Amino acid sequence: MLKRFLAAWVAIMAIVGTIGILATPAQASISDPIQGKGAYATVKQVDGRTTYTVTATEELGVVFIPGEFATPFDAYGCSGNVCIRLDSEPNNSNYVATWETTATTSYARCSKPYYLINDNVVKEGGTECGEGAGVFFAVWKARRYFPSPSWACNEWSGFPSPANKPCETISN
Repeated sequence: MLKRFLAAWVAIMAIVGTIGILATPAQASISDPIQGKGAYATVKQVDGRTTYTVTATEELGVVFIPGEFATPFDAYGCSGNVCIRLDSEPNNSNYVATWETTATTSYARCSKPYYLINDNVVKEGGTECGEGAGVFFAVWKARRYFPSPSWACNEWSGFPSPANKPCETISN
């Protein structure tokens, strides 16, 4: 009798445990990728600090990363809530391999990036929307030469210019 009772108790606990696991809502782990348009981000917690990595899967990718971030990345220049970073080849600074831009927001909105050379739009990304605070991140695999000197700038829709228009000089 005791054996049957224990066997039934174990079976009931196994069923309750399984139901409990299945009934628990799925929680995204901190390293689950966040999908955007042509890019995805991976968020990590390192020594109490939240960091992220963005990977472009197309020529120009845009992703919204939710959360509060003090500095989006080691930017070469920021203006207001928008930052710019150009990666060029050593000894050939008018060749831009990748051109990254971020826009930090404290509330839900939609936005898209614009890449400008000498105040002319040369590339624009897709619209991405975010809920709450976070960072819009766009990376363009430019892989091209620009005239030297040129004035490279970024703008994001919904972020008023010129207060949110960082620029860098391209020259060799």
